[in-house]
Amino acid sequence: MSAQKSDLYDPRFAELAVLVVCESSHLSGLVTKLLHRFGFRDLKIALNGKAAFELLADNFFDIALTDQDMEVAGGIAFAEMVRRNPDSPNPELPIVMMIGSAVRETIFQVRDAGINDIISKPLNAQSLFQKLSSAYDNPRKHITAESFTGPDRRRRRKVDNLSAGERRKSVS
Repeated sequence: MSAQKSDLYDPRFAELAVLVVCESSHLSGLVTKLLHRFGFRDLKIALNGKAAFELLADNFFDIALTDQDMEVAGGIAFAEMVRRNPDSPNPELPIVMMIGSAVRETIFQVRDAGINDIISKPLNAQSLFQKLSSAYDNPRKHITAESFTGPDRRRRRKVDNLSAGERRKSVS
């Protein structure tokens, strides 16, 4: 049974800004269409992790959706810049990574880089919607430790929701 369009739309997404990090024009085009379908309106696309990190200096994003494999600074490198660079303007940015293969080694690398969640390619609209909804509805506490910076690895049942505006104030 396929999901109806109304099942994959959330009016709250219209107030959120999303950074899409992807060098493939085919994939970024598909992702852009899906994000618009879900209700997102404020989208920016960066072709690699380095360009994405530079965009963070002048823009606030509520969520980043990054591809794993890019020639210049892939998704893991981008996440490490966001989480560990002292000049990072938003080290708590929720990051969802699109991965080609969910093998154990990749899962550990993604986790250790401080990425909030993953979605396997080929993308499924319902799964992507659920991952982005979860990132919005269930933000995880940010942990800074000697060997790790990123979202708390332990999943919590429910965290009080903040609106996009309240999240922006808490990061400023």
